[in-house]
Amino acid sequence: MILSGVLPDQISFINVLSACVHGGKVREAEEIFYSIQAKYGLEADMEHYSCMVDLYGRAGELEKAEELVKRMPFEPDVVVWGALLGACGLHSCLEVGEFAAMGISEVEKDHPAVYSILSRIYGANGTRSGVFQLKKMIRKWQGKKQKAGSWIQSNLGLVT
Repeated sequence: MILSGVLPDQISFINVLSACVHGGKVREAEEIFYSIQAKYGLEADMEHYSCMVDLYGRAGELEKAEELVKRMPFEPDVVVWGALLGACGLHSCLEVGEFAAMGISEVEKDHPAVYSILSRIYGANGTRSGVFQLKKMIRKWQGKKQKAGSWIQSNLGLVT
């Protein structure tokens, strides 16, 4: 794009960062992320930060992901917190996982992912008291997972 004289926009950066996430390209994504404002005069938004948190999390750089969340110029949404919590589940990181769980609970109270991922982290770390505490919270909340569903729209109408 740049070589042909077309300047990237917010969506272009989301796409490139997302590709870096799935390709494990941490350093390249950092360069791109920090160039959004410095080089192109655009502001990074929630989606850009979410990509970076996901990238750091998948790469096992949970401290960097946590610091980025803390430095965001706006309050993280459920997607950002979910990316951090999911990474903690992947890497069994209890300390950052609890931080992410508290964050996601502030945005969306009683989110079922909090309980399932934290339970897995507590179990992997041998923290039985945490597992028991979560089970009590789940029983109290009586949360249930939603059934999966899908739909397809065609010229014949909506098919579920």
